[in-house]
Amino acid sequence: MPILITMLPLLLATQPVLEDLDALDARLAKASDGSVAPLDRRLRLMRCPVSPTIEPAAKSTLEIACPSRGWRLSVPLASGNSDAAPTQPVLVHRGESVQVAIIGDDFTVQYQAVATEAGRLGDIVRVKFVGSNRLMAATVAGNGKAQIID
Repeated sequence: MPILITMLPLLLATQPVLEDLDALDARLAKASDGSVAPLDRRLRLMRCPVSPTIEPAAKSTLEIACPSRGWRLSVPLASGNSDAAPTQPVLVHRGESVQVAIIGDDFTVQYQAVATEAGRLGDIVRVKFVGSNRLMAATVAGNGKAQIID
């Protein structure tokens, strides 16, 4: 027992200091006028020695980053496309198979995914890739189609 007590400060000192996700959510909400989706609570981000940067990224997305720690997140805005009329039809339905195009400067890759929420043209929806539990945010691009722009 005495060995454990003498080692306790050493064990506690090796625990990484993580970012406060509630504080990051608050900063993101302020930067987006409250329209940003909350961060996934499973994230474990090393605490940034300086305040993480927040910048607009792709359409309907903010990027929060800590370059010195090497992490960067793209966070979708919760409201989707604010220009979309509410009368637009739902093009992607929850549970529906969706063709997702990942578009880069010199490439396009297409995957099958399942939508975990419904969306209209321009809305950000989460999709789960077939054969994986990985969730990604994608922009509704058409009937049963979504895209991720890298």
